[in-house]
Amino acid sequence: MKKTLNILAASVVIGALILSTESIARGFGGVSSNGDQSVKLRPHAPDSGQRLLRLTRALDLSDEQIAAIKDIQDGKQQQIEALKQSIKQAREAIATLVHADTYQENEAAVQAAKIGDLVTKLILLKSKCKFDVLQILTPEQQARQEEMQNAFGPRQLDPVDGIQ
Repeated sequence: MKKTLNILAASVVIGALILSTESIARGFGGVSSNGDQSVKLRPHAPDSGQRLLRLTRALDLSDEQIAAIKDIQDGKQQQIEALKQSIKQAREAIATLVHADTYQENEAAVQAAKIGDLVTKLILLKSKCKFDVLQILTPEQQARQEEMQNAFGPRQLDPVDGIQ
């Protein structure tokens, strides 16, 4: 009985991870359910250039601040893209396992744990970028940025969105 419950619990956790990783990969511009890689389910998510332009206008950033923020974003972008690609590959590995003749739970668990680790790294990298950007702002600009952020209400920490 206990073994059955453990297997059931593990299956539920892995199923939830598979569903959440599909959502994450789709947000990254991954493959849709029908295999169409061109589908972007988050067209509203601004790219880093749009966010920088919006930040520049709202906070009246100096040229030096703009250059420093751009350096931070550019420096992390390659790492972010590599993490996104690794997440996509792990998700595809799970999808392959799901459609196999026999289910390999151990391998699915390995891939699910890999995805969890990669998403954690992605969140940490993006939060470090945000921290670094905030250090460039003056106290008045930081206050204005916080005010603007609060005006839009609380946001979930979303690794899919860009650095915000």
